[in-house]
Amino acid sequence: MEKCREKLEDFRGKMDQLEKDLEKAYAEENDILIKKYTQELEQLTSLFEKFKKDPE
Repeated sequence: MEKCREKLEDFRGKMDQLEKDLEKAYAEENDILIKKYTQELEQLTSLFEKFKKDPE
């Protein structure tokens, strides 16, 4: 159970950082980074949702 909690916290930390990076990319109007960070955030969100449903 503790391992699952650590993994979820790791996911949340990575998602938070990507959201900050994405906000910065928008502020700089950097379309390449916006696309990259959006894709990464979508992938990580998908993995997070799958892990929440089945932590194995």
